[in-house]
Amino acid sequence: MTTSIESVTCTDCGHEFAGPLGEIPATPCLACGSERKSVVFTGVADKLSPPPHDRARGRWDRLARGRWGKEFISQTEFHRETQSWRHVERVIDRVNDTYFERITDLETRDTVKRVEEPLSEHQGHGSARRRPFVPPAGAKTLNRRYEVRLGAARIEVVACGQDV
Repeated sequence: MTTSIESVTCTDCGHEFAGPLGEIPATPCLACGSERKSVVFTGVADKLSPPPHDRARGRWDRLARGRWGKEFISQTEFHRETQSWRHVERVIDRVNDTYFERITDLETRDTVKRVEEPLSEHQGHGSARRRPFVPPAGAKTLNRRYEVRLGAARIEVVACGQDV
C-alpha cells in the first residue's frame, strides 16, 4: 500500500496550502505566519500507526540504599511477535511484597497476561534470570575455582554454586 499526501493545512488557522501535491511546503502560512502544519496522508496502514501514546510512571516511599518502596508504570507498547499494540500496567510494591502486571491487547480488549503474586516469588525474569557460568578467558580450573594471571597479579574466581 502506497502513501501519499492528501492535503496540507495550517495547524493554527486552518488555511490550506496551495502547491504541488505530495510535497510539504517549506514556507510559513500566508494567512497567519505560523510554521506549524497539519498533513493528511492517504494509504497509511492502520495497524502500523500507533494509538494515542500514553505513559505514566511513578515512584514513592524511598527505602534505604536508593531503592523505591513502590513503583508503577502504565504505557502502550508494540508487541513485535503479534504485530499489535498492547497496554501494560505494572505495580511493584516492595513494602507490602506484591507484584502486579496486566497486559491487554488494544484491538480485542482481551487480557493477554495477568500476574498477581508476592514480589519475593517473582524471580527468574528479566535481569534476575540465572545464566550459566562461563569461566574467564585463559582461566585454569582449580576444583570449581578459576585462576587468571594478569602479569604479576593473580585473580581467583569462584563458581558460585553452579555446575561447570
